[in-house]
Amino acid sequence: MKTLLQQPGSLEPRAGSQSFRSRSFRRRFVLSALRSRLSAFLFLLVLAPLARAQWQTPVYTLHGGWNAIYLHGDATHASPDTLFASNSEILSVWRWIPNPNPAQTGGSSLVPTASSPEWSVWVRGQPAQTTLASLPGQNAYLIRCSGAASDTYSLTLPQRPLPPRNTWVRNGANLLGFPSRFSAGSTYPIFTNYFATFPAAIAANTTIYKYVGGEVGPANPIQIFNPAADRVDRNQAYWFDATVVGSFYAPLEITPSNLDGLTFGRTGAIVTVRVRNRTAAPVALAIAPASSLPAPSGQETVVAPVPITRRTFVAATTTYTDTLITAAYTETIPPQTSVELTFGIDRAQMTGAVGALYASFLRFTDSGNLLDVYLPASARAASLAGLWVGDVAVSGVSSRVLAGSYSCDITRTVGSDVTTVTSGGVQSGTTTIGPATLPSGTGGTLTYQWRKNAIVIAGATSADLTLTSTERTESGAFGTTTPRSYPLRVLLHVDDNGVARLLSQVFMGQLAPDPFPLGLCTRETGLKADAKATATRLVSVTMPLDTEVSTGSGSVALGATLVRTITIPFNDRTNPFVHAYHPDHDNKDARGAALSAGVESYNISRACSFIFTTTPPAGTSTVGWGATVIGGNYSETVTGLHKEALTVTGTFTLRRVSEIGTITLN
Repeated sequence: MKTLLQQPGSLEPRAGSQSFRSRSFRRRFVLSALRSRLSAFLFLLVLAPLARAQWQTPVYTLHGGWNAIYLHGDATHASPDTLFASNSEILSVWRWIPNPNPAQTGGSSLVPTASSPEWSVWVRGQPAQTTLASLPGQNAYLIRCSGAASDTYSLTLPQRPLPPRNTWVRNGANLLGFPSRFSAGSTYPIFTNYFATFPAAIAANTTIYKYVGGEVGPANPIQIFNPAADRVDRNQAYWFDATVVGSFYAPLEITPSNLDGLTFGRTGAIVTVRVRNRTAAPVALAIAPASSLPAPSGQETVVAPVPITRRTFVAATTTYTDTLITAAYTETIPPQTSVELTFGIDRAQMTGAVGALYASFLRFTDSGNLLDVYLPASARAASLAGLWVGDVAVSGVSSRVLAGSYSCDITRTVGSDVTTVTSGGVQSGTTTIGPATLPSGTGGTLTYQWRKNAIVIAGATSADLTLTSTERTESGAFGTTTPRSYPLRVLLHVDDNGVARLLSQVFMGQLAPDPFPLGLCTRETGLKADAKATATRLVSVTMPLDTEVSTGSGSVALGATLVRTITIPFNDRTNPFVHAYHPDHDNKDARGAALSAGVESYNISRACSFIFTTTPPAGTSTVGWGATVIGGNYSETVTGLHKEALTVTGTFTLRRVSEIGTITLN
C-alpha cells in the first residue's frame, strides 16, 4: 500500500502506511489532471449571492495538522487574509471542488495538491501560491494548522447561512457536511440514524473518513468503521466513497422557492417552502424565528428581524389567514410525503427608513433531533413611490332627506276646536328632526307624539325628536348605507420626495424629448410622437379634466392619513350645474354678461381623506399589503351641492402599477 507526503503540492508516494484503502479506493478518490476546474470555481464565485445579511458565528475546533470543516454559510464578505488574521496557527486552507469525471491516475484526494484543478488554496503569506480568494458557503474545506494533533484551537468564522444542499457524485470523492442537530444532551445524531433514508452512503461496501488532526498518515484521517457509534458533527466534513448520485443532506429536505431562502426584497409578498419527509414515520417539525447576529465591521447594518407570517388556509371560508410568527410552532409532516408551507411578511412592522435591511432566520428542527436548519430571511423597507391605481368602494352617502319611518301626530287645540294631523319628519338639525307640516290655523296649544314605524315612541312628546348616532345612520333616519357599494376610480402618484398627487389621467410610455425614457406624464403631448401607440392611458372619470392635486395634508404610508381637496370651479365644464346650451346654466345674465359663483352655479369642493391601514379591510387579500398593495378607509366631504355638506364613506384599495417616482406635469 502507498500513502502520500503530507506537504501540500506533493504527489510523491512513500511506502509503509496501512491507513489508506486499496488501489480501487484510491482510484475513486483521485485528482483529475484532464481539465481545469478553476473556471468553474470562478463561476461559482460570480454566482455567490453577496446581498445576504443574516449573520452567525459558528466556532470550529481545530487541531495541529489537518482538519476538515464544513461551512453552512457564506463567508465571502472578507478575504482569507482577513478571516484568519487572528488565527496565526492556520497555515493553509484548501477548498474541495468535486470533479464528476476524474481520471484514474493514482494518488489520493485525502492529501490536497495545489497542482490539481480540484483544489484551490490559500497559503498564509504566500500570495503567489494562493488561488482561493474567498470562502463560499455550503462547501467543505481542509485546514492545516501548526503544532501537533494534541494542540487545540478555536476558529470563529462569521458567515451568512445558506439553504442546505449537497451534490453526491458517483465517480469521484464526496467531501461533504450535514446540518445535523446538536441536542440538549451535548451530542450529535449517530450516522446510522441520520442516514437511515440514504443507506447507500454508509453501506458495508463503502468507506467514510474523518480528519482528527495531525499530519496525514495512519492516524489522520481515520476511517469510521462503526456508523452506529460515530456521530455526525455539523461543523466537520467527511470523505465518502459511496458510488451513488443524489442530493441528500438530511432526512427532511427543506427547499424554499427562492434558492437564497426567504428573500422578500422591497416588494416580495409570498415565499413557499417545500418540506419532504423521507422517513417512514410522521415528523413533528418545529419552526421558530431566530435573530441575526450584528453584522461584522464593514457590512450593512441589520435593522431588525424580518416580520415573517405563516399563511394558513381556512377551508370553511376558502380564505387564507396570516399570523405573525413570534414563537415556535409545529407542523406535522406525514411519512414519505411532501408538504408546501407558505410564508408572508407583515410590512406594517417595518418602520425603518426606505431601503433599511431586515434580516433573520426561520429555524427548522425535527422531533427526532436529527437536523437543525437555519433558513435565511431578508427584506427591505419599501419606498411607496410610484403610480398607484385602484378604487374606492363607496358604501355610505349621507342623506339629507328623512325617510318616512319617523312620523309625528300633532294636535292643535283652540278652545273646543281640536285639529290633528300626522306629519312626516324632516331634518331640522344635525341630531334632530321636526314635523314637515302642522295643523291648519293659529294659536291654541300644540301637542306632539312621535312614532317610529307607526309605533308610539314613549316620552317623545316634544316638537323636535333627538336621535342617537345609531338612529341617525340606520335606514329611515339620516341613513348613509347604500344598497350596494359602487366604485370611484383613483389615480395616485407618489414621487421620490413623498409628494402625493391625485390625477385625472396619466400616460405611461416613452417620453419626449431624447433619449426618450420610459416614464409617466399627465398629457399626451409628453409622449414620444411615434411611440404613442405603445403607451397606456389611465383615466379617473370622477376627477375634473386635466387636473392634478398635490396640496393638502398628510402622506402615503401605512397608518398615515392623506387629505387632498379637489376643487371644481363654478364655471368649469365638469361642474354639474353648468350646461353649455341652457341659458339658465351658462353663468350669463340675460344680456350675456358673466355671472359670479353662486348665482347660477356653485363652486364645488371635495375633501378626500385616505386613511391607510396597517392591515387590509375585511374581505381583502393580505398578499403584497404594504408593498404592492395599500388601502384602508375613505371619507369625502362634498360642499357646494347642497346647503349642507355631504359625506361619502367606504374603503379603498390601490395597487402599484409603476415604481417610477418621477412624473412630467404638462
